[in-house]
Amino acid sequence: MTRSALIYITIVFTLTGFFSHLGWFFDLTSHFRLQYFILLLVLTFSFSLKKQWRLVIVSGLAAALNLIQIGPYYLPRTQARPPATQKKQSLSILLINLNAYNHQFRSVIEHIQEMKPDIIALEELTPKWQDTLAATLREYPDYAANIREDGFGIGLYSRVRMDTMNIRFLGEVEVPSVTADMTIRNEKVSLLFTHPLPPGNPKTYRARNQQLEHISSLRDQFHDKMILIGDLNTTSWSHAFKNFSKKMGLIDSRMGRGLQTTWPAPIPFVGITIDHILISPDIDVRERMIGPYIGSDHFPVYIQLRI
Repeated sequence: MTRSALIYITIVFTLTGFFSHLGWFFDLTSHFRLQYFILLLVLTFSFSLKKQWRLVIVSGLAAALNLIQIGPYYLPRTQARPPATQKKQSLSILLINLNAYNHQFRSVIEHIQEMKPDIIALEELTPKWQDTLAATLREYPDYAANIREDGFGIGLYSRVRMDTMNIRFLGEVEVPSVTADMTIRNEKVSLLFTHPLPPGNPKTYRARNQQLEHISSLRDQFHDKMILIGDLNTTSWSHAFKNFSKKMGLIDSRMGRGLQTTWPAPIPFVGITIDHILISPDIDVRERMIGPYIGSDHFPVYIQLRI
């Protein structure tokens, strides 16, 4: 493939990514903004060495289009300072997509023990994983879990006292989610932990979108102060994600901290972010980081919030 052909293909994908609401293929091309930007930057430099100025301009403009989408994640986010008389409470969460076929049990246990989170959110939770983690999870007495053999087992475990915890089946395909309420500084905080289907084809693309739409239609059932956790099987550049976060009134906790790609863990150079933690605007992010490789196809996500 020639460089000229490569640049035009990349430009086409750059543009189709802006129309992810039109269908599965358009949505698929919306997720790789970082890769498009890097490739177009390399091509722009390459064309400049050859003094092919028309191609320099074309590839440079296309690179800028992708940079506009990436840039906000690296710009500092202004966080509200509480009054001097009001102290915010810290809350740490560890999100792990275990991968139902992952057998690196010790790596997962050691990572949990190292991070010591207040809340653990586990996806792809199978009976084998439940048995393996049983001793570690004893430190988290409040929990709700739906154990399954497929990739949609889910469990939320907390050492912080929860007011309520429930398994709910949201969306037409009815994969399990966990909803919970807790009280922090006399304020009610809602948690939602969910894992929609991956959009591997047009049917599951519609199922993922329908589940996100269903959740957003239930926004009034949750408290204003809210944390949403999960492998949403979409990146922040898709129409589904943008529409969902807007309707929920939540912001991406990565803002100001970089893209922090999470999948596929074994192939980081094509990495995208599909594991998300969304928060209401009055919650501050003290720390957010991607964990090490633990045998799963997803990197774990750790966050420390101030509520």
